[in-house]
Amino acid sequence: MRARRVVTAFLEHQGKILILKRSDKVRTYKRHWAGVSGSIEADESPDERVETEIEEETSLNPKDIHFVRKGRPLRIEDGDYLWTVYPFLYRVPQPDRVKIDWEHTEKRWIYPDEIAGYETVKNLEQTLKRVYLASEIAEGIDKIEQDRAHGASELASMALDVLKTAMEFPAIGETDELFEYLSNIGWHLHHIRPSMSPLINAIAYVLYQSQRRLNQAENISDFKRHILKIIDEYKAYLKDALAIIYRDTKALLSDDMTIFTHSYSSTVVNAILASGRRNLNIIVTESRPLNEGVKTATKVAQEYDVTLITDAQAGYFIANADIVLMGADSILSDGSLINKVGTHLIALAAQKHKVPVYALCQTNKFHLRSYDGETIKLEEKDGREVISENIPNVSVRNIYFEITPAELISGIVTEKGILGPKDFASQLKNWRKALACLEQLDFFC
Repeated sequence: MRARRVVTAFLEHQGKILILKRSDKVRTYKRHWAGVSGSIEADESPDERVETEIEEETSLNPKDIHFVRKGRPLRIEDGDYLWTVYPFLYRVPQPDRVKIDWEHTEKRWIYPDEIAGYETVKNLEQTLKRVYLASEIAEGIDKIEQDRAHGASELASMALDVLKTAMEFPAIGETDELFEYLSNIGWHLHHIRPSMSPLINAIAYVLYQSQRRLNQAENISDFKRHILKIIDEYKAYLKDALAIIYRDTKALLSDDMTIFTHSYSSTVVNAILASGRRNLNIIVTESRPLNEGVKTATKVAQEYDVTLITDAQAGYFIANADIVLMGADSILSDGSLINKVGTHLIALAAQKHKVPVYALCQTNKFHLRSYDGETIKLEEKDGREVISENIPNVSVRNIYFEITPAELISGIVTEKGILGPKDFASQLKNWRKALACLEQLDFFC
C-alpha cells in the first residue's frame, strides 16, 4: 500500500465553510466535493504546505486568511493508498476574494452540518470534525492556550472541565463515535500547552480509561456516565494529592524562615499559606514578561511579609533565603524539571549559597514521552510581550519554559512523599498504557 500525505484546509466565514467541486482534470476523486487539499512533498511539513495550497487553489494569500487551528491527522485506506490527512481551519474575512483554479469547477459556502448531503472525497465530514469545534469548546481551549496566570495543575483541572463540557454537546448515538469525538477534543487540549505534563497526562488518563470501557458500555448513556465518572475521579485525585503535598511541605518549613520562590505556582502558594508557620518571610521574583510573580506576592501577603524583586536581582537575594520552593510544569526522565524560565539560574545561585531547592508537584507531572527519548519542545511566545516596538535588526525571543538539571534539585515533594529527582522515573510504570493509547490515536504525528 502506497503512503501519501495531504493537507486539507477548511475556510470559514460567518459559520459557513467553503467546499470545492473537483474537476475532471485531477487524478483522484473527480467531480467530488472537497476542502482545499494537496499533497505534501517529502521535504515539507503540513504547516509549510497548507498556506501555499490555499493560495494556489483560491488565490487567497496569507494576508487574506486567519489561522484558527489544526487538527488530529486522519488515516484513510482507499484502494492502493494509505492517506494521512492533516486538517486545518482558517477564517476568511472577505469570501468574495476566493477565485478557484483549474482543479475545481464550482465553489459553495455551506453550514458544516450540510456536508453529509454532498458527494465528497472520502471521510471529508470526519476530517472537518477534527477542526470545527462547538464555540463553547473552542472558547475553553483558547482560554487555556492563552492563560499565563495559572499553574500547570490548575490548567489540567481546566482541561478536564472542557472535556466535561464537551459531553453536553454532541448528538452522537454510538459509543465509538463518542470516543472519536472525545479523542479530537483531547488532541486539541494536548497540543496547546506542550510543556505542561499535568494537562497532557490528565487527557491521557481519561482517554485510556474511556477506551477500556468502550466495548463494555451497554449504551451511549452508560458510556457518557462512565466518562464523566473518570473525569470526576481524576479531579478528586488532584485535590487529594495536593493535601499530602501541603502536609509534607510544612515539614520542610519552620518559624522565621525566609522562602524564595519564582513566578506563580498555585501549589507553592497554597503550601505556604497552609503551613501555619509563623513569621515567614517570602522573596518573590516578578517573573517577566507578564509578571505572574505579582500574583504570588499578592496572595502570600495575606499572611506573611513579602519582598517582590525583579528577576535580575535573584542572584543577590538568594543568599538571604533558607529554602527555595518552586512549582514544576513537567519532570523529565532524568529527574530534571521544566519550569518557568529563570528557574535554572535561581537553582544555580542557590547551589552556590548552599540553599536547598525543592519542587512541589504531583507525580502526574512526569513528561511521558521524555522516557522514550523524545526531544523536548519548550514553549516560546510572542516577542511583543517583552517589547511592543519594532527595532531594526533586533529579534526578540520570549522563551517561557526551560529545563533545570536534576543535580540542582534537592527533592521533589509529591503525594508519594519527598522523592529524589532520580526516583521520579519509577512513577512512570503505571502510565505506559496511557501513553500507548495516545500513540494509537495519532497524537504524536
